[in-house]
Amino acid sequence: FRLTGQLIASAIHRQRTETALQQRERHFRSLFDNMFEGVALHHLIYDDNSRPINYEILDVNSQYERILNVSRSDVIHRLATDVYGASEPPYLAEFSAVVATGQPAHFEVYFEPLRKHFFISVSPLGADQFATIFFDMTARKQEEAERERLQTQLMHAQRLEAIGRLAGGVAHDFNNILTVISGSADLALAMLPPDSPAYIDVQTIQESARRAAGLVRQLLTFARRQPGHPQTVDVNTLIDGMVPLILRLIGEDIRLTWTPAPHPCLIRIDPHQFEQVMMNLIVNARDAMPDGGALTVVASLVELPGEGAPSAPYVCIAVEDTGIGIPDDVKEHIFEPYFTTKAPGQGTGLGLATCLGIVQQHGGTIRFESEPGQGARFEVYLPCISGDASRRQEPETMTQPERGRETILVVEDEPAVRRLTVRMLRDHGYTVFEASNGQEAQRVIDMLPVHAIHLLITDLVMPGMSGVELATWVQARYPDVCILFISGYARQASISRDNPTVAFLQKPFSRHTLLSQVRRLLNAVAMDTSGTCTITSAPVERSTLAAPVEASADHKMI
Repeated sequence: FRLTGQLIASAIHRQRTETALQQRERHFRSLFDNMFEGVALHHLIYDDNSRPINYEILDVNSQYERILNVSRSDVIHRLATDVYGASEPPYLAEFSAVVATGQPAHFEVYFEPLRKHFFISVSPLGADQFATIFFDMTARKQEEAERERLQTQLMHAQRLEAIGRLAGGVAHDFNNILTVISGSADLALAMLPPDSPAYIDVQTIQESARRAAGLVRQLLTFARRQPGHPQTVDVNTLIDGMVPLILRLIGEDIRLTWTPAPHPCLIRIDPHQFEQVMMNLIVNARDAMPDGGALTVVASLVELPGEGAPSAPYVCIAVEDTGIGIPDDVKEHIFEPYFTTKAPGQGTGLGLATCLGIVQQHGGTIRFESEPGQGARFEVYLPCISGDASRRQEPETMTQPERGRETILVVEDEPAVRRLTVRMLRDHGYTVFEASNGQEAQRVIDMLPVHAIHLLITDLVMPGMSGVELATWVQARYPDVCILFISGYARQASISRDNPTVAFLQKPFSRHTLLSQVRRLLNAVAMDTSGTCTITSAPVERSTLAAPVEASADHKMI
């Protein structure tokens, strides 16, 4: 009986143990299948030299199936190379190291076959077995990449804003200096006979001052601190003048071919903005040819059909290179701000976006075509100005402005600019009073007889009282007084054309420009004396056109 009792007790214990083991297995299976992470159990496979060459998948959980989009029955008891369609088992070195050392490991990977990012933990199970626990972190990686991209954009925007602020301050001071240089050269030329040995030297100073003023405008336009100054220009002439700079820019290992149109190609654009568009395209072409190549620039006249309207003439400027070309996945992004394929520090991603913005502001568009390894061709289309329109927009002749006897008050906080302006006006017959700021100007006006001042010339930006505040104060007392604002500051004002007795003059200005503007305003008094000072911002018009086509002309090999 004792033996029977022991056997019964042993059987009951064994049954309880088996039941407990089954229950634990169900618990672990439930935990295994309901884990948030994917789990797989593996067995290493060795060659005859005991080197790991593959691994067999023993079991996987439900999350494994969902993450990898496979069925459990399709992967268990199969080799990794067969399951993943790879010639080498994925991460074999990392997994075999865990089995050999018995030390768990974890790492982040990008699994190319699935194009997903994973975080993988590897644990040894003994007897050449190991488990991998992983989760899909692709969404997090994409969020991190997007956050980094936005952070980079913010840094670029802040950098541009800083450049813009710096440019605005520099322009104000530098334009004052250029005003003095250019104006003094004008006065010297007026006193020198053309056959004087110094005449050419002074002309050189004058031309250099003009070029410096153009550089300042170009900097401000790029920094978006100053609107452009559209002019009627010939594309052939503009690009001809840029050729020496282009040659220095592209280097000796790139051959340049410039083909101008056989006839004038007149467009309405700020010349400095046009140069900016061209230089951005040239730089991109140069960077696409690190081992040298050929760069071709062609200007031509084409007809583009309008939407629901007859075709219209456009000037096409084509820039073509023999470089590495543009990949298909990049093409749809090339005009996006801050998008760049260049290494950090070598490009801001603003070049083509700036080009497109400038061209669209002037009623044009940009088209391109490219294939990887076969170079790229960019075509800029800008509306062509007819000969009649260009003649209507020709700049004024250099006829000497009419002398005057009116009284003018000049208000300028920069002493050298004030002295120069006063001298130019007095030499031309005007009676001139001067003041260094708004408060001093008010005291001068209060001391003079009523209606003694015919014209107020005032700087826009001055310490204390601004030029606008001073002009408002003056016109409230004497509505017949004309106002001429002058400024070298980047944020220049745009004066309402509804009031012919108020105008704006950008520094640096020439003697002829100043005297012509003064005479124009004073002559307008008799026709309109009811104007008030109105400051507005200039609107920007945008339009998008269709594109393509080609043309040819005489080639210039350079």
